[in-house]
Amino acid sequence: MPERKPATTLFPSTIAGFKTKGERAEAAAMQEGLNELLTMLSENAGLHRIVEKVSEMAGYPATIIDNSFSFLAISEGYPELHSSANIPEDVSLGHLPPAIQYMMRNTYSEVFYPGKKRTEPAYFDIELPNGHIVRNYLTLIYLKNVSVGSFSVFTAGEDLPASKLWIFPKIAALLSLEMQKSDFYSLNKATYYQHILTRLLDDADSPDDEIFRSHLATFGYSLKKYKRIVVVETGDEYRNISHIHLFADRFNSEIPNSLYFVHDGLVIFLSTFDSEEAPLGELARAWQKSILGSNLRIGVSSIFVMLSRFADGLKQAKNAIVTGRRFSPSENIFLFDAYRFADLIRHMPKDRDLNFYSFPPLIRVFRHDQENGSQLALTLYRYLSNPDHPAEVCRELFIHKNTLYYRLGKIRDIMQADFDNMESIAQIYFTFTLLQSRGEFTPPRDETVGNPERR
Repeated sequence: MPERKPATTLFPSTIAGFKTKGERAEAAAMQEGLNELLTMLSENAGLHRIVEKVSEMAGYPATIIDNSFSFLAISEGYPELHSSANIPEDVSLGHLPPAIQYMMRNTYSEVFYPGKKRTEPAYFDIELPNGHIVRNYLTLIYLKNVSVGSFSVFTAGEDLPASKLWIFPKIAALLSLEMQKSDFYSLNKATYYQHILTRLLDDADSPDDEIFRSHLATFGYSLKKYKRIVVVETGDEYRNISHIHLFADRFNSEIPNSLYFVHDGLVIFLSTFDSEEAPLGELARAWQKSILGSNLRIGVSSIFVMLSRFADGLKQAKNAIVTGRRFSPSENIFLFDAYRFADLIRHMPKDRDLNFYSFPPLIRVFRHDQENGSQLALTLYRYLSNPDHPAEVCRELFIHKNTLYYRLGKIRDIMQADFDNMESIAQIYFTFTLLQSRGEFTPPRDETVGNPERR
């Protein structure tokens, strides 16, 4: 399906600007049509009657779509135009098919997502497999300074004269008014968020945070400096998309300053906040109660700042679920920060000998436990998990404080290495994770990596 390059048209802004009598007469007729549209607007005619009037004025079929590529209104001649041209499209679906949406987002991205506000109509031609040409004259519709949809007039390749096109920006302004006073503003909030967040996954170029901040502000969302992705894997828990949205609407209230969209069976939340030290403990406990008794799994990304990291954050949250289920199958909330080493190990080549990366001093401790029936490795794990509170460690191990320090001294003797410096601690932690991945070490449940109670 070859495409023709998009283009804009130039035309006078008033009837007097047209040169010939015929052009002025046609421009005046369009102005009269605009006056009728204004009357219809005051009478609450609705988008469907309005788009029929626009089609009548232009002499060709017309549509109105929102930024999620869902149809808001379609004139009578539109389906016939597309069926006669063999366009693979089912208007009854209520939205453009995915293949057409992809073309709009990519091939014609400059038409739908101009770098700055563009009120003039732009057009592009599509050459169909049967050789027919469909020309789309598209005018963006703005709420404030953000595009939230567009209306299109379709010809079979014919040019629309400037004496008709000059009125299109004014039609778009009227449509904006109609959308603001109808349910569009509230009903399309979720689809607008879905559209704008999906672009973060599709765009090859790094998104501009300030532009996205202004776009999200159109529907009242305040984008903060620090960001986190929360993914809910619904699995078989919710098979119906409407049920997924009902769950997402409810769960959205439990994630501060968040918005969401549904993508590939996942509910994806973007949460933004002012402080980098936003705690997860209280939130995770509330989430636990919310999904108690269900098969839902929650993955949480690391904190990031730039929206260009959105796709990475989504991948982290998804990986946290996959890795977490492998390492901690009894859990249902997984923080990527707690599974970073585990995820790295999971992605190591299958033929790689993991013993090669084990920290030998710690392996000596495990060997000592096997030979003597001791619990030195568990003691070290418990201690390094909570080094600032030795009394709590003793309580968890059911030992006296003197016994704890005796064991730590014994561990140092066996390891012939200190575990008070960062390099040693990193290697010890990595080796514990390696052994856990092979089933050779299982942390007690309340110490499982990723447990929100420890966060």
